Amino acid sequence: MAVSVNLRGRDLEGFYSEAKDKISNMNIPQGYSVFWGGQIENLSKAKDKLSVILPSTFLMIFVVLYLGLKSVRRALLVFFCVPFALTGGIWLLFLRGMDLSVSAFVGCIALSGISVLNGLVKLDTIHRIREKEKISLRDAVLKGATSRIRPVIMTALVASFGFMPMAFGSGLGSEVQNRWRP
Repeated sequence: MAVSVNLRGRDLEGFYSEAKDKISNMNIPQGYSVFWGGQIENLSKAKDKLSVILPSTFLMIFVVLYLGLKSVRRALLVFFCVPFALTGGIWLLFLRGMDLSVSAFVGCIALSGISVLNGLVKLDTIHRIREKEKISLRDAVLKGATSRIRPVIMTALVASFGFMPMAFGSGLGSEVQNRWRP
């Protein structure tokens, strides 16, 4: 026997989790089994791939930073922007009552890239100010942070606007991020 479900107004992963819990409490006769297919199978495969892609992406980001900056210290300084950005992203998901979904993981990768870009801009600005004006590191950090705040905020806003279609979309595959919609 095959059972098919089309969801509307509900996230796929939340439904799957709830349905799986309810089915596990049922007495299924011998000779019958439960198999999940379709979109949930695709979601599961995507999560498996992301469990490899996400750490690999972070490693590649660090390697590129190291190769570009030619300093482990500076590469780590920029790379440590990523955990802070991800903490903010996960906190926002929690506040919105959203689950970590494929879309959320893709957003985490994009957020990591934006935070690295902003970190590079700030590091470069601080380095230039320090060399040009021959001032202390503290003063260079303060001056660099205040002079680059507008470009950093603009970068973050433009990237956020770029994700609006995904966040509020209603087309094919949108059930993955349905909880975002108000």
